Amino acid sequence: MKIHFKNTLQFLTYFAVGFCLILQGNVYAQSNLKEGFNQYALYSKSGDVKLLDAARKFSDEAFKTRKDTLAFRNNLLRGLVYSSLAIDDSNRTKKYPEDPIIIATRALSNLKDRQLAYESEPEINHIRRHLSNARLIVANKAMQSENYETAYAEFRIIDSIGALDNPDVTYNLAVLANKLGKLQESASYYQRLISKNRGNKLSYYHALADIYEQTNDKQLLLNTLIEANKNFSKDLKTNYRLLHFYNNEQEYEIIANKIDEVIKLSPEDPELYYLAGHAQDVLGNFNTAKDYYEQLLRIEPNNYVGNFAIGLIYLRKYLEDKNNTTNQIKAEEYLLRANQINPTGQNTLQSLAILYENEGNIIQLERVNQILNQLTLN
Repeated sequence: MKIHFKNTLQFLTYFAVGFCLILQGNVYAQSNLKEGFNQYALYSKSGDVKLLDAARKFSDEAFKTRKDTLAFRNNLLRGLVYSSLAIDDSNRTKKYPEDPIIIATRALSNLKDRQLAYESEPEINHIRRHLSNARLIVANKAMQSENYETAYAEFRIIDSIGALDNPDVTYNLAVLANKLGKLQESASYYQRLISKNRGNKLSYYHALADIYEQTNDKQLLLNTLIEANKNFSKDLKTNYRLLHFYNNEQEYEIIANKIDEVIKLSPEDPELYYLAGHAQDVLGNFNTAKDYYEQLLRIEPNNYVGNFAIGLIYLRKYLEDKNNTTNQIKAEEYLLRANQINPTGQNTLQSLAILYENEGNIIQLERVNQILNQLTLN
């Protein structure tokens, strides 16, 4: 619509009225903004939610036009107010056009002026912390309801905001990623926890080792266990895992060199004496192996493996020198004891068969062979 003016005076009058209306609108918006900041400052000191509600009303009134939505201070107030509401009204008892977390996040993203952002750094950090804590509430609720996908997504956002110096966030990300089968992501979070040297570092090493076992990454598994062992040399679990790793990889020389240090940590552990004896056995150090197996039987006299292993050592010696009746008697003694402990142990029965055959003990040989045949048929 085109407006026609009768004279210059009418034009000036119209212009003045319009200018006053614009000015009045700006003053009104500025007044809302000022009052909003005042109410929020009072809320920050007292914690009175009514003051936060008042700040919200002033903030909303100052956020009407497109120009308002782009104004730095408008977004700063809006971010402060709604990030606080996201925490104080965590159960969402009030009505909002959108969730306060979304509103505050959008306001934060609009704080783009570098100079103003530098000047308002404390307030912006305040918004980030509030948003992180608000999302922490959502994430914890999701975990309680076993909604792990949502919890993981929330913790990732919290982590990306970077406002909370909280190792629990990284730990939860590591655990949740593992639950969701995101093993590489889980490993990276555990590595971060270890590098920051916070929390239960030893448990992080073992969690990381578990991941590498699942992914069958032997080198990373070994590296992790070695690093854990350097930092926690007296931890039995770490030493056990290393010894079993070397045993599975048939690194018997390493076991032989390391095992005595671990035995000092747990001198009554039969498993350690077995590992030591087995390593020495494979390396051909039979007398040393026998000493370890005897220590095993000192702790557990009825241990099948220990009795069988010593019986086998004596049997080997007897076969090398059949004139040595002591080795013959000892081989039979330990093998029979092993057979009593486990009557269906085929390895023991086969060893007894070899012994009786070389002794020429036909009656006992037939007895043992009958048992072996029955076991084969069954």
